[in-house]
Amino acid sequence: MKVLFLEDRPDRQKLFLPNKEKDVIELSQISEINLPKENVCKEILEQINVGRFVPDEKLKLIIVHRSALKSSGISYLNGIGKNTKIKLIYFSGGISQTTYFNDSFEQININSSDFYSDLLIPFLKRFIEDENTNLLEVYNKNWKLSYLLLYRQIKSNLEIETDDVGANSPKRIFERRIKNLEKILGNELTNQIDLNIDNLILNS
Repeated sequence: MKVLFLEDRPDRQKLFLPNKEKDVIELSQISEINLPKENVCKEILEQINVGRFVPDEKLKLIIVHRSALKSSGISYLNGIGKNTKIKLIYFSGGISQTTYFNDSFEQININSSDFYSDLLIPFLKRFIEDENTNLLEVYNKNWKLSYLLLYRQIKSNLEIETDDVGANSPKRIFERRIKNLEKILGNELTNQIDLNIDNLILNS
């Protein structure tokens, strides 16, 4: 299985998924997704929390209810991500803002209501076909356009910024943000910013 989906409150899927029971059935029938029943799910969560969970070598993505994990479990999973490059999606009603990281491995933190949207099932199907699918697609199908617009804005700010004193000067902060965005977007998109923005708008 490529995807391990750990939802300890399965009724939440019926509550948040747009087509309710129909989407739950479709989700359960997608090949390459391990969606364990509630009791088995809680056993796996406990293994993670005590540091005894061993991922299958075919596993490429772990989706997990963040509130079901202790801080030790989150640290353990992050360590797995760092060492194996398995991608992580943490969802929870307690997450107020979506955050995305792509340092040593790819990770996204997202609110449950945003996660269980009409984008979820298409995202999972794409990921199974292509494990290089960016996790941002579970949240925003136009994420490339959003990030390119931000990239262009920061580049413009950097060109006129003169404060270059210290590591936390505005110019140095802009430079770090640009490097991070370049890592996410790749050279193919950032080399021709305006052209790629126009193309994405036309195709959106």
